[in-house]
Amino acid sequence: MDGWSDWRNKPHLNVMVSSPVGTVFWKSICIEGREKDSKAYFNLLDGEIKEIGAGSIVGVVMNKARVCAKAGKMLEAKYPGIFSVGCTAHALDLALEDMYKCMDWMKAVVDKVNQVGKFFTNVDKVHVMYNRIANVQFKRPAVTRFATNFEMLQSLKTGRNPLELCVCNAAWVKKLVRGEQVAAFNAVTHIIKDTNGFWKDVDKVMVVMEPVVKLLRLVDGPRATMSKVYFGMGVVVAKMRTLECLSEAEKADVEKILMDRWTFMTSELHCAAAFLDPEYKTHTLRDTEIREGFNIWLYSWAPPELLQNDISRQVDIWVHGLGTLGTQNARDQASTKTPALWWKAFEGSLDLLQPQAIKLLGQASSSATCERNWSLHQLIYGQRCTKFMPERLSKLVCKN
Repeated sequence: MDGWSDWRNKPHLNVMVSSPVGTVFWKSICIEGREKDSKAYFNLLDGEIKEIGAGSIVGVVMNKARVCAKAGKMLEAKYPGIFSVGCTAHALDLALEDMYKCMDWMKAVVDKVNQVGKFFTNVDKVHVMYNRIANVQFKRPAVTRFATNFEMLQSLKTGRNPLELCVCNAAWVKKLVRGEQVAAFNAVTHIIKDTNGFWKDVDKVMVVMEPVVKLLRLVDGPRATMSKVYFGMGVVVAKMRTLECLSEAEKADVEKILMDRWTFMTSELHCAAAFLDPEYKTHTLRDTEIREGFNIWLYSWAPPELLQNDISRQVDIWVHGLGTLGTQNARDQASTKTPALWWKAFEGSLDLLQPQAIKLLGQASSSATCERNWSLHQLIYGQRCTKFMPERLSKLVCKN
């Protein structure tokens, strides 16, 4: 679930349903004039859960704003088998934003890149000169995603040669710009000429941001990625510790930011999904945090009369790789097949654990699909269709 505002500034909530077969639009709720506190969000979610069926829901993924976190706790209290999960894409995007805010050296580089991009985009004669040489435009950062700064850095690095050709061109004179733009002209010229090691700093920022952006791209979509987050974050932290371009103090700063956001977004569902993912099976058996999260998830749905014998026996079969789990075919497909489909193909004998594992491993870990749904709403709910009621709007979006 995620919120958005239409062109008339009316607030809506988009509800998407994630399953092993994909993520689909469920409903858009107009909340204009309503209370927007935690109790109101809880009531809205409670109604959707009852409509879908509590037994079919593993978790609710939404922004971890204070009001949403409080509503999530209220849901967990009413439905012990449903977990409140923070949006992974949002948390990673906030981690990149924290790096920008807390690390002055990164902020200085990103601001310079933005200054160059803005100058070459907004000044007409400069823009024309660059296009004649490169025939490509700069990418600019978007408001809704701080990770787009990485795209901007990549764009600038790709255009380094055309930029240097521009500032070394005989036509690159102050007469290209108006009087009030001369200061910006001089500043951009010094930046591109690398007077203070600018391009080396750009490479440094990109090396730091790249592992986070890579994980963000993985989870920023409708795919089932709940089981990939735990170890994906571990890879990011491990990568940061090996970067030679960072000092020990800078490594500590980056790791602190990442771990703070990891605490913000992690949940028992991430641990349980990682435990059941066949790709990471050899890494999960000794991880106490993963096992504890799995046990919490297991006790949330397992009937007490079946837990001690039947379900525990099936968990042991999974842990020790007995039966079809130990076949070469199962091992070969553990890293190529999606986890939910792998369980469907090889775990037929685990009649109690398999359905729950498939349901869990089929979950997305981000509410990004809700955000992508905004543009479709905007196309339908335009100036000519402002009289549509939310119910009609939802039906039109669903059919599209």
